[in-house]
Amino acid sequence: MTDVLLDPLKGHSQAPEDAPLCVECLPIVALNTNKSLWEWYEEPGNASRSGRFATAMGTLENFGSPNTILQGFDWGGLAANSLVVDVGGGIGRVTLKVVQRYLDLKYIVQDRPSFWSANNPSVLNNGTVKLIAHDFFTPQPVHNVAVFLCHMVMHDHGRDKALVILRNLRHAASPDTKLSIVDQIVPHACIDDMQADIPGAKLPVSPEPLEKQTL
Repeated sequence: MTDVLLDPLKGHSQAPEDAPLCVECLPIVALNTNKSLWEWYEEPGNASRSGRFATAMGTLENFGSPNTILQGFDWGGLAANSLVVDVGGGIGRVTLKVVQRYLDLKYIVQDRPSFWSANNPSVLNNGTVKLIAHDFFTPQPVHNVAVFLCHMVMHDHGRDKALVILRNLRHAASPDTKLSIVDQIVPHACIDDMQADIPGAKLPVSPEPLEKQTL
């Protein structure tokens, strides 16, 4: 990691393929790779690694309240048959929780289909949930959307890439479309004592509705 951070180019790069994991670790198991972790997972022979990552992400959900996704947004306030698009929905665990509570809505998960077939095939058969393969760095093909849901997506990308994702959603949105971003804001783990006497160096209080950050 130190070598990458001190590199004059990669140290300031926001490209996912320049992350320390990709630069230092992937070449050990994949010679001459110049891809992001996500692109590498999709290559033949990496199904077990991709599945392991999906399992880890599912396990991480147990660290928080299981009802956070239901309590943090007024799903019941949406009109019947409103369309919810889970952007970069992975294996669909988050949308599955909403579907089980709000069957009067319509859902699109833009990612992998295997989870739905194994866990709740009925919602596929009756049209409640549709699965669409989509790269969120390309224009969003779905319109007339009530809610775009981005769960644990933005923290995987630098500012430039995140803006591409958000602009694609904005171009597809209507004036009434809502954007729900579910992510984590992690402050630095330590404070530099040298900043104590610098005006403005104190961390600002997080704006509502975020809770005050303490270190």
